[in-house]
This record gives sequence, structure tokens and C-alpha cells, in this order.
Amino acid sequence: MKKYISKIDGTEFLSEDELIEYLKNTYVKQVDSVEDENGLSIENIYKKFRSSLPEYVDIKVKTDLDDGGYLVSLDSDICDFSFQIGEGEWNYYYHRFSDIEQAVRHYGDFFQFSERIIKEVNERFGIELNVHQMWEASGEGEHLINFRFNLNEYEEHEEYKFGDIEGFVKNFEQYVNTSIIGKMEIVREEYSTKITIDGVDISGFANRSKKVKLEIVE
Repeated sequence: MKKYISKIDGTEFLSEDELIEYLKNTYVKQVDSVEDENGLSIENIYKKFRSSLPEYVDIKVKTDLDDGGYLVSLDSDICDFSFQIGEGEWNYYYHRFSDIEQAVRHYGDFFQFSERIIKEVNERFGIELNVHQMWEASGEGEHLINFRFNLNEYEEHEEYKFGDIEGFVKNFEQYVNTSIIGKMEIVREEYSTKITIDGVDISGFANRSKKVKLEIVE
């Protein structure tokens, strides 16, 4: 006697119709094309991100059956973001956005700021940056862009943590200049301490140097 077996959970059936009905009732949920008065749908969420992000970013959108709203993933060699859009339950592992425009701005900034930083650093210092990774913590925590670049046959990296772009770009002065004048400060961060002069980290100067002269100007 012929039997039909669901590969999902191993349940057996005597007819194909019974199998289909079981799968429909157990594993399929019908949802509306547009969820709410804001016009959220899988199609328009996808189109919004597709028109705003580079072509190399793979975009997937699906209805979030667990928490409500929509679950969106943006994936490429340099990013792996997952987040929720629309009304629903708060989930520790995802950043939830109330509307699509807010989400598009948030993730669009990763790519727009990267392009601006790469351009300005190259124009001012001749350093060619590459984006190694775009990252954000679970939920609504820290987010950053990790840049890599080669200097004197060594690979260096700097992390942009969505602060002042001008200050971040200026910090690359440490990798090309041989002198700097300004106020010296000891900056204590959560897990590290660094010394800056005129807001520029001096570690790049120190790593390149064989002998230095420290002089108090005033």
C-alpha cells in the first residue's frame, strides 16, 4: 500500500490529499499583501531597500510570524543585518523600526557614510580604505564600520562608530604626517586608554617611528 510521508515532521498519510491538507493547516499561514494603514508589505519593503542600497546587497523580506511585523535581512560580503519593521513584540535579538523610512535611513547611512569616508581619506591623505565589515550589536546596541587599509606592507584598521565624520577622517593624519601641534589629552574609554594631540590618536605616529622628539610648545 502506498503511503505519503511529510519530510518536515515525518507524519504519514494514506492519500496525497490528506498530506496536502495537513501541510496547509499546519505549516502555511495566509497573510494580507498590505498589513496596516501605513501600507507595509513584503513587496514595498523590498522595493524601498532595493532602490536605496547597492546592488551587491542581497535583500530578503518575510512576514514575522513569531513577533509580528516583518523580518528583513541585508546580506553581502561586508554586512549581515537582520531587523524587524512594523508593529509587533520586542525581541532582544533584533532592532525594530516603527516604519520603513526610519529603517532605510538607518541602514542607508552605513553605505553613504562609508563612501564619504573613503573619498575624503583618499583625497586628504592618499590612503585607500576598504570596508571590511559593517556591524551592529543585537537589538539597538552599538553599530560600527570597520575599515582596513595597507600601510608600509602592514594591514591597519580603524573603526567608525557613527560619531563626527570630520573627526574620524582627521584621525588618519597619524598614518602620514611626521609632526603635529596641539593640545595633548589622555582619553580613557571603556576598555582602553589612548593619547591624542589635537584630537588625533598618536599610536600611528608611535608605530612608524624609530626616534621621536617631545617638545612642550607652551
